[in-house]
Amino acid sequence: MSNTETEVRAANHGHNANPEEVARYTQEAYHRTRLDLAAGLMVRGLASAGPGPVAEIGAGGRAFADRLLARGFRVVAIDVEPEACKIIKPLPAVVADAARALPLRNDSVAGLFMGEVIEHLFDTHRLLTECHRVVQPGGCLVVTTPNLAGLQDRIGFLFGRSPRHVDAFHEYLWLHIRQFTKNSLEEALASHGFQPMAVAGNHVVIRWQNGRRYRLRWAARVFPGLAGSLIAAGIKR
Repeated sequence: MSNTETEVRAANHGHNANPEEVARYTQEAYHRTRLDLAAGLMVRGLASAGPGPVAEIGAGGRAFADRLLARGFRVVAIDVEPEACKIIKPLPAVVADAARALPLRNDSVAGLFMGEVIEHLFDTHRLLTECHRVVQPGGCLVVTTPNLAGLQDRIGFLFGRSPRHVDAFHEYLWLHIRQFTKNSLEEALASHGFQPMAVAGNHVVIRWQNGRRYRLRWAARVFPGLAGSLIAAGIKR
């Protein structure tokens, strides 16, 4: 592992180690919508899947798990932070690193969810290959990630401004290693054995210099590729 990768991994762990901070983050309206959409796509994708549980990689709390539990699904949580796994209990929880082999058997889960994880890892190919290994045939993978090509970033790029997600000096966006658009996320799933089922967007976001933000839910419904976060689902072929 390179020194750069080691440093970034350590920074990611440090930023996400506080369970209270993660809980606050997932309660924001922007992320509540993201998680609601992800849970809806997972339920839709599992309509014809086998009886296995749903695993969540990078759980960080119970925000997604509780949405699935309310619908009668079993959930297994995987997180690199021991404190996060303590919050998830009494649900089954495993301390493990998504950058390594997943601690799951082949074809052992009906569904797999990764919320705001894929952009933090160097080896996207290895991660998605592992996802394909553990999901049952006909099972569902749901991934959420920030959108490199949101509406405001597209407009700004025309005037020579870099997309905010490549800002090396941002408080937390500098931790995002791999960036995706709607098309590239669909292609990533398809090239790793998942037939794209749907891609949704949470909010189209307009930011002003004074710090104010406007979130347009209706625009994200019509044009998900312009939203701030992408929620993609694929079925294992």
